[in-house]
This record gives sequence, structure tokens and C-alpha cells, in this order.
Amino acid sequence: MGRSDYNARFSLSADERKRIRRSFLAAFVGTPWLLFMESVRRIVSLDATGTAVGLGVFLGSGAAIGLADVDFRTVNNVTASVATLGFIVAGTTAIWLSVPD
Repeated sequence: MGRSDYNARFSLSADERKRIRRSFLAAFVGTPWLLFMESVRRIVSLDATGTAVGLGVFLGSGAAIGLADVDFRTVNNVTASVATLGFIVAGTTAIWLSVPD
């Protein structure tokens, strides 16, 4: 696959690039606000925190590698949202079951 073929498949319009930048900036700026709440700043279990971080790195790397060549323009937004929520529930349940009280 040549570089020009890659650019043709994944070229974004200026509006899409602006939307992506705005979304990234909102997530980047908004995430630290979660730490303002007292209950979030307190680490209850170091085991649970380590497991969550490890699982997030493992699954995130796997998703990035596994989905690198998938064209998401044909995926329905509702289907993608439901699948994402399902994976979040599965990951949360896996951590909840694997870390003792």
C-alpha cells in the first residue's frame, strides 16, 4: 500500500479536523476537573488502581493495533456507541471480579 493510497483513504475535511481538535481539547481540559471531587482523589485500593491501569494499557494497545486498518465511516453511530458501552461494562466487571475486597 502506497502513501498516496493511505492519504486517500484517511483524508479528513477541515470541519472534521476542527471537530476532532475540539473534542480532544474538551477531554484534555475536562478530565482534571474530575479530580476536584473529594471522593475521586482518594485511592481506595492500590491493587484495583494497578489492575485498572494495566488492563487499560493492554486493551488500549490491542484495540489500536487490531483496529488500525478498519474503516469506521461505514459503522452506524448507535452500533458503535452500544459496542463501546458493552466493552466498558465488560472491563469494569473484569476488574471488579479479579480484584479482591
